[in-house]
Amino acid sequence: MRKIIFLLSITLHLSFAFAPGAKAQTSQNSHQHAPAVNTQSILVGDSIQDNHAYLLWFNVVSYNDGTATSIATQDALINKIPLASKDKLLLLTALNEYRTKHDALVSSYNEQAKSSAPVAFASLLADLVALVNQTRTTINQGMTAAGVAALHQHVLDEKSTMRVPASWSGQ
Repeated sequence: MRKIIFLLSITLHLSFAFAPGAKAQTSQNSHQHAPAVNTQSILVGDSIQDNHAYLLWFNVVSYNDGTATSIATQDALINKIPLASKDKLLLLTALNEYRTKHDALVSSYNEQAKSSAPVAFASLLADLVALVNQTRTTINQGMTAAGVAALHQHVLDEKSTMRVPASWSGQ
């Protein structure tokens, strides 16, 4: 049985390095190289839509499996943003709610993918973008104006390190 694991924060980086069905190179010729990635099919930095940047950022920062390492990582990522303690608490609450709903959407998508009917990734992406917009609304309504501005600026700054498939541009 094929198990689909969906962690956008990881798969985006790995999906371009390991093509589906690719096998490790075990050739005697050590000078063979993997084919170059077609960079024309990848959006980077400012060409990424804000809602997709928030999707990636929420996916990375909302992950917390309860271990000391996970908690420390989440705190370190959030502490990069100059937030008042009330804003930080609201952000953590919103991220926890986001992760719960995100995982439910992904689980549902994976269950549908196991069935005989094909499931379009675009529908999952649209659902995730809607969840991002809902989470941003919650954050914008609860945080101070300074906190919202600091978070937004931080996510925009992080866009320079992000890469998404060009196929996302229609979502």
